[in-house]
Amino acid sequence: MIKQRRAVKKTRETASYYGVFDENDMKKTRYLCAFAYLIFFLPLVISPRSNYARFHANQGFVLTAAFMLSTLLAIIIPAIGHYIVSALTLAYICLIIYGVNNALSMRIRTLPLLGRIKLIRVKEVEELY
Repeated sequence: MIKQRRAVKKTRETASYYGVFDENDMKKTRYLCAFAYLIFFLPLVISPRSNYARFHANQGFVLTAAFMLSTLLAIIIPAIGHYIVSALTLAYICLIIYGVNNALSMRIRTLPLLGRIKLIRVKEVEELY
């Protein structure tokens, strides 16, 4: 007797410290996730159930909030505040490029120094459906 195997459509899932990510979802939302570093709430509005979109929206939100707070603090310093703001702007642009590259390459990498901060929760698989 020959056993027949059913063709089961499997999706590859990537599990990490930040949640479970579906590869098909990552392919569909990667261009949207690239915009998360410029307009962080856009992936949350268009694709609220996507863990990949929520991850990159969190990274974009943390990056934007950190840049705004550090710029406000640097403006207070009268003598060298201008130089600090210039350096922060350069770092901000470099981190945006890093994040967009990760989103388009479907990599789950956090931003240096800021990536461990979670302000937007990535949902578990059971909570999605």
